[in-house]
Amino acid sequence: MEVSDFSVNSDGAVVVNTASPKNVWGINGLQDEEFYGGISFTNSPNGGFMVSPFLHRLVCANGIVGKTFEESLSLGQMDGFSMEKFWQQLNQLAERGFRPQNFENRIRLAINTRASLFELENAHDWMKSLSDADNKELEAWAPLHSTRAKFHASSIDTIAFTTAQKKGAKTGTSVWDLINGVTHFATHDNGFKIDDYDRRRLQVEASRMLTTWLTSCQVLSK
Repeated sequence: MEVSDFSVNSDGAVVVNTASPKNVWGINGLQDEEFYGGISFTNSPNGGFMVSPFLHRLVCANGIVGKTFEESLSLGQMDGFSMEKFWQQLNQLAERGFRPQNFENRIRLAINTRASLFELENAHDWMKSLSDADNKELEAWAPLHSTRAKFHASSIDTIAFTTAQKKGAKTGTSVWDLINGVTHFATHDNGFKIDDYDRRRLQVEASRMLTTWLTSCQVLSK
């Protein structure tokens, strides 16, 4: 395992992202969708020690911390039974090359689905709140204002939208492109002021966006 990055926040929480270049895997039939897996280690005064999948997308060197994937492991106690169970679960994750379950199906669905205006706003607001980038500069990663302009050009006033209407309004940005916009912003030096720990928060938020979106798709399909 190689350390990709690490950070410490003001509360003393430590995050170390690691990856193994030996565990490269892709998605059949899709170019530029190759990853190598690893582990994100988090140790915080409130949450204790946690291990989550860390995915490194090769084409853009993006990193996503999958704390909301079902494979996240917590170590709340240090007794023999807890330690043995923790290592068993960690070994099972390693045997898959740190690849989350059903990951390929998740990504294919995200690539072929357009993000909602609600999701686009959330991604934009997260990046803006954690950095000093302005609205115009954030368009490269979350084209919120150009998207609103297209709606308004069609005489659709998105400013008056309710939350439900925003969730139902589809944009020209795919869910996967939006998630990669957030992770690219978080893992590259784009000239904006943003703390290292907040970069990790954006990586976790990108994972949460993917998982929340997938959960909503499952609910709607029932």
